[in-house]
Amino acid sequence: MVEHVYGIIDSKIQFMDFQIKEMIKTRFGKLPEEISEGISYLPTHLKNLPEDERLLTSLEAYSRNISLLLLMRTTLTYLSAETAFYLLTNDKYLDFTEQQLRTILEEALYNQASKDLDSILDQAMVKLGLAS
Repeated sequence: MVEHVYGIIDSKIQFMDFQIKEMIKTRFGKLPEEISEGISYLPTHLKNLPEDERLLTSLEAYSRNISLLLLMRTTLTYLSAETAFYLLTNDKYLDFTEQQLRTILEEALYNQASKDLDSILDQAMVKLGLAS
């Protein structure tokens, strides 16, 4: 299962990388690497500020998403694979901050052998103060 979860995470990261490059290419007519080569190119094209703000907001969202995926990838073990898979389903991991996600994955590592997913998430939510 660990290999499948790695594959899902890697696919999501690759797809987001593609989306980011396409978004920048659409906006600036160049790929990110081409823009960084001629940094003076960028400021002269910042004429439509609201559109640029939307672009920056999108980039921030992609960055956050990739950060969470990388956290899941670097902490993934056979003990946390089932929890990670559950969180990847329907992008549930996006409902949490990086620290909350780290706590959930740590809880999975410590308790996976004897508990089911619902109790792992319930226990993590209690620990985070998010239990209802």
